[in-house]
Amino acid sequence: MEIDHIDWEEGWAIMEEAIMKLTNLLEGFPETQFTSADYMRFYQTAYQMCIQKPPHDYSALLYERFRTSIEDYVADKVLPSLREKQGEDLLRDFARRWTNHRELVRRLSRFLAYLDRYFVEKRKLPKLVDAGTVIFEELVYNEMKSSVTNVLISMIARERGGEKIDRTLVKTVVNIYLSIDDNLKHYEHDFEAPMLENTSSYYSLKAANWMRNYTREEYRAKAKACLNEEKERAACYMHSTSASKLEERVHHELYKAPETILEKKKCENDT
Repeated sequence: MEIDHIDWEEGWAIMEEAIMKLTNLLEGFPETQFTSADYMRFYQTAYQMCIQKPPHDYSALLYERFRTSIEDYVADKVLPSLREKQGEDLLRDFARRWTNHRELVRRLSRFLAYLDRYFVEKRKLPKLVDAGTVIFEELVYNEMKSSVTNVLISMIARERGGEKIDRTLVKTVVNIYLSIDDNLKHYEHDFEAPMLENTSSYYSLKAANWMRNYTREEYRAKAKACLNEEKERAACYMHSTSASKLEERVHHELYKAPETILEKKKCENDT
């Protein structure tokens, strides 16, 4: 298919067709897969819209519509679906939506590859994939992070209590925190920090209970077992930087804090 000139309305109607087809596929609606001819048609349409001379160079408008189309999809489909979910269903949908979002952005970026290579580079704008990630971060992640983190912490607490949980699901969702940015900011602030606080509270209560009900030898055996479990837990579904922090929290609550209490009681008894 060769195109010599295309106006905005005609060109954007074709690109909207691509977006609708792709979002239907992601939502599981009946839709035929993209063919090679489809890819060529959508790519050449976007290419022509970018190489025409002003005022028919639609590069800037295409870049903006790329963003707004994804934002509209998030508002219409993604957020309503997530808002009605709770517990592990929320985690599964959150993971699925992140996977779908990346696929949506990746495929649209292929159609708009010329826009990415030239207009985006020249204007020093975020690459289409990066712009798409920011949209997920700002619209989806920022709204859902507290609820998602609460479910993760609840699952970890259940596992500490002896229940078998879906560790693969936990790891998948934790990895989303790591994928949103490159510097661990979201992971450390939104997941790791509240997880560590919950860990401290959990083992503080455990230590108090064990000190009342078990001998010193039994206490030490339980504390050692918990430390080993937490090391294994961190290795299974947390970032490597969390291991030492988690171990430090557990060690403090099970060893240092009780020792301080015992020393204080001893001093009181001696006086």
